[in-house]
Amino acid sequence: MKRALIAVFLVLLASSSAFATGLRAPETIGEEINLARPIESRGDMRGMIAQRDAAEERLIWSEELWFGGADYIAPHFSKFDLPEGARVVVRNPEGTRSWTYTGKGKDIDQPEFGFWGVHIYGESAIVELFSSVPVRRGAVAIDRFARGFKPAEILQSEPEAICGTDDSEWAKCYQTSEPTIYDRSRAVARLFINGTSACTGWLVGSEGHVMTNEHCIVTSRDAQNTSFEFMAEGSCATSCASWGACPGTIAATTSTLVKNDAALDYALLKLPNNPSTTYGYLQMR
Repeated sequence: MKRALIAVFLVLLASSSAFATGLRAPETIGEEINLARPIESRGDMRGMIAQRDAAEERLIWSEELWFGGADYIAPHFSKFDLPEGARVVVRNPEGTRSWTYTGKGKDIDQPEFGFWGVHIYGESAIVELFSSVPVRRGAVAIDRFARGFKPAEILQSEPEAICGTDDSEWAKCYQTSEPTIYDRSRAVARLFINGTSACTGWLVGSEGHVMTNEHCIVTSRDAQNTSFEFMAEGSCATSCASWGACPGTIAATTSTLVKNDAALDYALLKLPNNPSTTYGYLQMR
């Protein structure tokens, strides 16, 4: 019987490769694009204090971040401070992929350095500010964004190898014949780190923890600036080998670093929600 090429195996192989070759960094899948000057949100002071509760939400500011041929776009917010009743949406032009931020955006270390927003597949990302209350000018600012490389632009720093014959298949191929194998693969996630880097990891235990490598998540800021994408799959015949192929579902755009160890090359993260109720989880033994 053929072995299933589920991402768990890929993560374990990546971890082993780190020890064997000295690879100590996540894969670089994009680059930062600095703006000539930060893009700041417009202010909207309509509706005096006495009228705030009666105000209806409306769009008060919108910007498009674009880079021709990009695999994805991820904004970097240098400032983010919204009152209750306001929200920022980052989405694709079609409106089929989006994420919403409120308040300070993220609870992060050193907020003066800002944070990375969700990655949006394609060459364009729309950033919109909606509010039903007064918002001061410059409450949100974007100083740069990341653009994802196309597969041909990504350099393979170390060769990947499998001992023996590679008779693996995509997990989707086993959905009917080996439902248990397929079900385990659902717990595996793509990790997009600091806008331009990527690794893989998996849900471990039933409380929303993720296990990955220490060379992927070194600091708490790395954990806080990581997005977690599950179910990046196509059909059995579809290749999902590149980072932007077969988009999945974003479960979180931040996490908390619980513990990591460079010698053992592991990092344990805690997500702000618990997607294990949807995607399952793996266990230690």
